[in-house]
Amino acid sequence: MSQHQTKIDNVTERYLNETFALSLDFLEDLLNESIELGFPQITISPLQANFLYFFLKSINAKYVLEIGSLFGYSAFSMASALTNDGTLIAIEKNSFYAEYIKNKAKEIGLEKKVFVVNQEAKDFLENFEPNYEFDFIFLDADKKNYPYYFGKSIKLLRKGGIIACDNALAFGELMDKNPKHLKEDIESLKEFNNLVTQTEGFIGTIIPLGDGIAMGMKL
Repeated sequence: MSQHQTKIDNVTERYLNETFALSLDFLEDLLNESIELGFPQITISPLQANFLYFFLKSINAKYVLEIGSLFGYSAFSMASALTNDGTLIAIEKNSFYAEYIKNKAKEIGLEKKVFVVNQEAKDFLENFEPNYEFDFIFLDADKKNYPYYFGKSIKLLRKGGIIACDNALAFGELMDKNPKHLKEDIESLKEFNNLVTQTEGFIGTIIPLGDGIAMGMKL
């Protein structure tokens, strides 16, 4: 037993991905296609995808909001875990990727679950008033706006609902005085971590997979 985080080397990471990665053929095909097409390889890892799928299955999630979808890997991972009548709204500001997700959803049979919004997330959330509450909200977009997204998202969550973000470990630079990434992004990620753990009516935790997933539950 240890109070310290176990360090994961490349060999162990490869084992974990081979053993626990989400094993849906169309997701593996999507990742391979994304490499062939030269898409940025900055989406969540297969291990993180498996965690999100597992978690959403465990809470019988029906409504999910994703802010920042890139080419749809995380969106499809989560949508696959929803109830048969589930809905995932994917906000993606890049029109090319938004159209790619729409077409890919039809190709893999998820067009009735995945709905794409091609708009700046801040603009969309400003006037978004759904007639239901979300079970889960996932952020993987512009880091500087994570605190803003938190403020808007908590009003959309049901009691017991979860808001989460990728990159909670800030690319390994949380405590660096001179980070290689934008300092504004690092500070926003730290602020988000504080929000999910210190906001009244929330409890928070972190899942140290990939670059870390911070999670806050609305009580």
